[in-house]
Amino acid sequence: MSDPSAAEQPGCRVFEHEVVVRPGDVDSARHLNHVAMIGFFEYGRVRAHHDARLERRDLPDMSTVVRHLSVEYLAQAAMFQALRVRTWVRRDGRTSRTWAQEIVRPDAVVVARAECTSVLVDPATGRPASLPDIYREIFAAYRES
Repeated sequence: MSDPSAAEQPGCRVFEHEVVVRPGDVDSARHLNHVAMIGFFEYGRVRAHHDARLERRDLPDMSTVVRHLSVEYLAQAAMFQALRVRTWVRRDGRTSRTWAQEIVRPDAVVVARAECTSVLVDPATGRPASLPDIYREIFAAYRES
């Protein structure tokens, strides 16, 4: 998963959102807890959808489930530190989207990288559903080349 970040992908836009390390995000050894980092990654993906909806009000509501999540922990972060969650699309499948993400400290050190595959599901049946064209189009600028 040590692929280059989106910043190194020409033409790929990146969603960026700030998160602050709260006291409850730090474990007894004073490390940023891995569960908190997973929550930060989730926040980044949810905010990416929110931001996309601001650009395209006609974007339909989507029900997704996480199929796969892998995280590579690379560095520490301190309590009350403001971090950036960077999110972009690695690839789209017929019913799924694979996201690439990283959490970055103010000194530009990458704290963690994640890859998450989410699957679009039909809320009525719970079965996978095809990604609509509008959903692919709005995120096209955020997709790796």
